[in-house]
Amino acid sequence: MELFFADKKIDKDKFFQASKIIFDTLEESVLPLSIFDLIIRVKRADSSIQRNVLELVLKVFPEIEEITLNSQEMYQIRLDKLSSAADMAERILFQFGKSAHVDEIVREINVSLYRLGSNKSVNKSSVLSQLKDKKDIVFQGRTGVYSFLEWEENTDSISSLIRKAFLHYNYPLLHKEIIEYVKNIRPTLKETSIRTITAMEYTKLNGDKFILPEWLSNYKNDVAPKLKKMPVQLSTSKKDIALLEIKNYINMSGPFGCQLIELTKKMASKLNYKKQTIYTIISENKNEFVKFDKENKTWIRLSSIQNITTNVYNWQEIQKELSHDLEGRFNNVYQTIPNSANFQDVLNMLKALIDATTAESGLDGLNEQLLPTFFKFYRHSNDKSDLLNYFKQISTSLDPFLKKILFFVDNAEYNRITLHKQGLGAVIKSLGKLDPDGNRRAQITNYRFAEDMYYAYSNRNTITHDAKLWGKQQLVVNTTYAITIYIFSIYEYYSELEAHLA
Repeated sequence: MELFFADKKIDKDKFFQASKIIFDTLEESVLPLSIFDLIIRVKRADSSIQRNVLELVLKVFPEIEEITLNSQEMYQIRLDKLSSAADMAERILFQFGKSAHVDEIVREINVSLYRLGSNKSVNKSSVLSQLKDKKDIVFQGRTGVYSFLEWEENTDSISSLIRKAFLHYNYPLLHKEIIEYVKNIRPTLKETSIRTITAMEYTKLNGDKFILPEWLSNYKNDVAPKLKKMPVQLSTSKKDIALLEIKNYINMSGPFGCQLIELTKKMASKLNYKKQTIYTIISENKNEFVKFDKENKTWIRLSSIQNITTNVYNWQEIQKELSHDLEGRFNNVYQTIPNSANFQDVLNMLKALIDATTAESGLDGLNEQLLPTFFKFYRHSNDKSDLLNYFKQISTSLDPFLKKILFFVDNAEYNRITLHKQGLGAVIKSLGKLDPDGNRRAQITNYRFAEDMYYAYSNRNTITHDAKLWGKQQLVVNTTYAITIYIFSIYEYYSELEAHLA
């Protein structure tokens, strides 16, 4: 990375010295650090480094990521820049926020490295061998499940100890009595954790005493009244910040916006507000947004975006991603039948087919479904719930997509399929070039994208069952199977489609 200093006042030597210290500090930490922790650690290494230089370093280098954690801005070195598999595992485990099996950790590391464009990868044996040196990470027997040592203070174990306190004394207890009993058994537990779990899981009586829920019938006249929570009143400045965050999230979701319910969940979590507060902010700024129904859900987009078409999804970016991921596979002579079309020609025909109008219900809405979803799949969130939605949309759209090919290449057969309300299997059979060996039912061959055909076809039955249990990597892989069949079908019927769509 080459740097150009436009401001002559910047001390280059001091800037690069600060850069090295910050990189070393973040790499050593592995986990995110706040700006204040960074300042302290950097000052220990070199007290002459000023805060403005430190903040400049954080902004300049793309290898340093800024994230929000518990409403606080934090900084971390990018995953692919960590020096060991164990450090990467520690980072991923921290991101999970809960105990995880080593296989899940390794899978998430490799998917994250791939998404960062890195050639690095890790394997299970290297992660296992290196994790032994991590003193703050423990494993649970021989289960292969790892967690942070501090996570051993989980709510279940604390709750169990609190319950034992009630059973031991057999009468209502004050906070201090519960704390004394629990800390006598587990001295390292924090009082605040004990207080919080007691208040959450046990019944409060008048006089600040607590009982087991099953004792309620004996103390029903002594139960303390529940305090009504007052609605959160945000200052104007906080509302402005929240509004900006909401608009930014919608903008990043693409010009068609996002589901209103997903927006409120994400913003409530990020801003630490109630969902109702998010709805209120949106209602108070009606001119900023447009609500509309799509797929029986309420969606929201920015009102400043007008005349939305599929072009705003930047087809060139979609082409770039598809070429990067799949062109190599389609250049394999064992997978495609050679024809006059190259990969870019096929992608352009793919878009032409999606955009084409047929006056047939169910076929002409593909441009509002597939192109936005392709764009989001490659260029936006890698949140598991988002990936699941992309997988569902792309997998279920394969049926009308292939029917649209059939509409142009064999209209009589299309009419027969439609009349008898036949499904995807019949459509693939009618498009005889796609699966002459029947790989969709059981993978028989290893060429002509047999594996992709098998999973793309069979995944129709897993969308509402197994798919929600998949990890991120499985969702990415299975979505890619379906995308591959979209492109393969254009390859096989390129000349026939060219006659109608060129």
